[in-house]
Amino acid sequence: MPQAVQQTLPVGRIDVPNAVRGASTGFSILLIGGFLAPMLTLVSVWAAGAWLAVVAVVAFAVAARRSTRAGIPALHGIFAALLAYALVLPLLLPFEQGRDLGQIAQTVLAAVIVGALTGTLAARRGLPATA
Repeated sequence: MPQAVQQTLPVGRIDVPNAVRGASTGFSILLIGGFLAPMLTLVSVWAAGAWLAVVAVVAFAVAARRSTRAGIPALHGIFAALLAYALVLPLLLPFEQGRDLGQIAQTVLAAVIVGALTGTLAARRGLPATA
């Protein structure tokens, strides 16, 4: 099969290699953004909270964007975004604020919503899986 045709065929419901690559990038964004948040508390606590929310949305979107080859792009996006959060969660759990179940639930919900939307939109736009 020609390589161009092979790259456009779906690989399964979730394109696992690209989901793991995306989750790794999303994890890096969450980690770096989390390290910068304490510096923003010097400006204001609100600014640090807003920063963390924006970082999470960006990280989940970046994690989910490689969904072109997935059979179900929304599921691929959800998987990649949740995997990015699952990678950073063990680093948060030792701290009291990191164990807040409400915060964890809201972040999981954000990962599901952003991952599904980004996965679907990226597949519709035909963004390259290797981008």
